[in-house]
Amino acid sequence: MTIDLQSNADNSTALNRRMILSHMLGWVLFILYEISFIHVNSGTTYPLLNYLCYYTLNILLFYVNAHVVLSYATESNRSYVTVPALISIEIAAYLVVKYILDYFLADAHADFFSQLKYIKKFLAMNGYRGM
Repeated sequence: MTIDLQSNADNSTALNRRMILSHMLGWVLFILYEISFIHVNSGTTYPLLNYLCYYTLNILLFYVNAHVVLSYATESNRSYVTVPALISIEIAAYLVVKYILDYFLADAHADFFSQLKYIKKFLAMNGYRGM
């Protein structure tokens, strides 16, 4: 009996590792696709810090939605109320964090109009992800 439990634990560890690696590969391929698509269509690239911050935020949004919001909402008896409410809260939190990232990545020492131009540019490119 304990041998079966131990082999199941080993299998679950291998499965978890395989799942994590497949998720990481999927995200890397998605990010490479998006960055190359943006570069080919606009001819621009941005600093690595920008990509790291925005993709980290978007990946967190995905997993919070998949594992927290939707799992909580589907367990509720009134999911028709909780799903829109939780997703609205999630999008609002996403936009607040996105605005803060935009502000700090826009060079906080620059004048207001330069920051506003930078924020509008990134908001247009990344804004759809929150929807």
